[in-house]
Amino acid sequence: MDINSVNNYNKINKDNGNLAHGKKEEQKVSETNEILLASLKDAENHNDIESFLASAVNNHHIRQIGTLLYQSDDYIYADLLKFYAEPQAKSLKRLSEKKLGIVPKFVDLIEKGNYSVLVTQIEGLNGKDLIPFSKGYNLLSEEAKKSAYQDVQKLLAIGLINQDMLRGTNAFYINPETKEVVVPFWDKLRPINGNEAPEILNTLYKTIFNK
Repeated sequence: MDINSVNNYNKINKDNGNLAHGKKEEQKVSETNEILLASLKDAENHNDIESFLASAVNNHHIRQIGTLLYQSDDYIYADLLKFYAEPQAKSLKRLSEKKLGIVPKFVDLIEKGNYSVLVTQIEGLNGKDLIPFSKGYNLLSEEAKKSAYQDVQKLLAIGLINQDMLRGTNAFYINPETKEVVVPFWDKLRPINGNEAPEILNTLYKTIFNK
């Protein structure tokens, strides 16, 4: 790991710790993610990336939430092969201007050789675990369901669909803080074919409204 990564990591150790509540905590968490991003970018190769993430987990600056997934506050870091990361980054960039609430915000794609760290943001998550749709459905208001369905309609209006969304509820999660629907992963985004939009709408209406 190069000197910039070491310096950035040391800054996390110095600045993190017992954070104050309220606005000070929000600012400190944001600063931590800025340092994490800078350190990942400064890494010389993917081995450095792995070492840095492991150290960050051990020092409680980031949580490992899956085999290749890490979380800090609202930010999700996915350590992936470039082959998988690039299409998802492209999809998220394409959707960013559409302002779809079910879609995470694209933050960065940090490329190191054949690997990439895809960084996304789920606003309002506040470091909590996403709840699988089927387990947290009772948390959703009618307004939240309607908002998610409207996002589906907007997605189809531009001729796209996330194929994972058509395979039951597994693609859908609920933000425990905002009580809104989110689909975290977008590597299966594809154009819709022919006249399949009505069938897709019907399928996802049943999924979202539990019909």
